[in-house]
Amino acid sequence: MIKQVWVAQCDLCGKMENAMKKKTSNIKTSKPNKKAEAKTINDAAKSENENAIKEEIAPPAVTLVNDDCQSYLAKIPAHSVDLILTDPPYNIAKYSTGNINLPGRSAVNNDLGEWDLKTINPLDFVDEFKRILKPNGNAFIFTSYNLIGKWHEAFDDEFDTFQYFIWHKTNPMPKIYKNGFLNSCEMIVCLWNKGHKWNFTTQNEMHNFFECPICMGKERLKNPKHPSQKPLRLLRHLVMTASDAGDIVLDPFMGVGSTGVAAVELGRSFIGCEIDKKFFDAAKKRIGWSNGYNKDFHCCPECSKRIAKEVGEP
Repeated sequence: MIKQVWVAQCDLCGKMENAMKKKTSNIKTSKPNKKAEAKTINDAAKSENENAIKEEIAPPAVTLVNDDCQSYLAKIPAHSVDLILTDPPYNIAKYSTGNINLPGRSAVNNDLGEWDLKTINPLDFVDEFKRILKPNGNAFIFTSYNLIGKWHEAFDDEFDTFQYFIWHKTNPMPKIYKNGFLNSCEMIVCLWNKGHKWNFTTQNEMHNFFECPICMGKERLKNPKHPSQKPLRLLRHLVMTASDAGDIVLDPFMGVGSTGVAAVELGRSFIGCEIDKKFFDAAKKRIGWSNGYNKDFHCCPECSKRIAKEVGEP
């Protein structure tokens, strides 16, 4: 007996479709042949047996919380999250000399804000990240040169694999005075255990290196402007690699919700936490979440393929 499937409308193109479709055997309708007919019957019986019971695929849902993530993490059930994808503060604001004034144009934003001054100690997240992550889950954590060693010290002994991933920004902020290297690379800590979920595509797409521009144009929020907003193209690549449709993605440092946008576009459920009210409100608007209920999202196979193709573009 096949359970009732979820019929939904794609939030990207508006197409109505089943989120799960019953597999059918490859039965030809040409002129009957006894041997072929017997094989067809056996194949059909085998197919029916294999597909007799199917799990219902729940529609992706969104939960957004305006709170300190360290308070909220304790409320998340154990082994319930498939992917932690987050961008905590880098604690580099103390090195900033303020915005850079340029003649004839607006100043370059070099002020990360007071939220980056709060010290991030990776050791504070070890127990909760391990508790809420499923045994086959993954964790991706954006970080910087000054904290990569602390993340390694805290998590290297806690997971089977501690690896780093490089995002190369093809349009980084220019060096106005031409007195050093451009800050064109950012690091992502990657954590998992043996048997973790991994959607390997091709060898040349599985480098621990990804190139794309920083947020620009319509994607870049102007009000409020978050100085470390990450591009959807990068986030989609990470979400598709380390999770499946229907999985739960968590971002405890949600910011303006970019991880949530990528997750729901790709049919994942999303849990986001953000302490800053103005960023939280911006995330709600972007993801389409309304206070008091969770809006369901769905991405049809055609839109999923389109997004996947976009992610794979050079």
